[in-house]
Amino acid sequence: MATEEVLEEIEALTAILEEGKVELVKDSEEVIREVLINLTPLTASEEEKQYVSLTLVIKINEEYPSIPPDLEVRNPRGLEDSAVTTLINKMKLRCEEYVGCPVLFELIEQGREFLTERNVPVCQCCICLNNIQEEDAFLKTECLHFFHRHCLGRYIKSVKKDYEDDVKRIEKENKHSTIKPFILMCPVCREPLDKSRYDSDQLLTSPQPVANLVEQDISIGEDIKKVQAQMRKLFLQQKKKGGIIDLEEERKKYLVLTGSNGDSQDSPTELSPTDYNAPSEIVGVPSSPARPAPSTPLSPQHQHYPPPNYRGGGGGGKGGGHWKEKGRGGHWKEK
Repeated sequence: MATEEVLEEIEALTAILEEGKVELVKDSEEVIREVLINLTPLTASEEEKQYVSLTLVIKINEEYPSIPPDLEVRNPRGLEDSAVTTLINKMKLRCEEYVGCPVLFELIEQGREFLTERNVPVCQCCICLNNIQEEDAFLKTECLHFFHRHCLGRYIKSVKKDYEDDVKRIEKENKHSTIKPFILMCPVCREPLDKSRYDSDQLLTSPQPVANLVEQDISIGEDIKKVQAQMRKLFLQQKKKGGIIDLEEERKKYLVLTGSNGDSQDSPTELSPTDYNAPSEIVGVPSSPARPAPSTPLSPQHQHYPPPNYRGGGGGGKGGGHWKEKGRGGHWKEK
């Protein structure tokens, strides 16, 4: 059970810190077990200049302050893992120095000073994938993600263009569909951003990232050269066997056609594939002769249907011929 001294320390802590900076976690018996404190650099409350942050979790045990509390860091922003480990080790040393005494406020001050010294985000810009350096012009979004100002300007301009293209396509395909308003979202967590704070034209006037201005010396190693030599040998071998299609040579090919209607074959006509209109004769493609139309109708013996003079019906009366199919040949025979 937390003593009156511990409760007074926590109450004073929540009164000193800004509203929303402290969160108390209680168990089923309404006993405070954890104190979560959102730590930011000391920048005179100018949030736009706070580039790093973290949540310090202080786990209060029943024997605190006789036994130091357990410490944990959550949601570090703009900090390397090594920096977080260094901060935890320093805080543990401070707890050992203050055994038997209240130490919560000391831990908070130590964390603020640590973040103030490292108030430059050590992380990548998720748009260009280059590390953010101290000389770069960068910013922090409401969701605590960092970008080069120039990179974010390019991103906003690109998503706006995609939105305008989608609107034109929707209006062209379906005039009655409802068009959703444009929402600017964070490239990392997809949380909505305040469009009024981010002007793409103004962001694009910022200098490009320092890493983009440095010329990289790219050279091909010996291993890559050996692989290139092997692939070239394989390419020439396949080309010799006809396994490689030369697009330039394919474009120069034409369909060569012989003349029709008595024209001489000595003067072939050249057509491109797009001018092909199903000519009567094509070089190299033999055509089968057309069957002549019969001059006289086929006899009933060569057909599988009754002869033309079949009147049908008739139950044996005069003039009522009866025909039936008989035999494998399907010949019609009068009864």
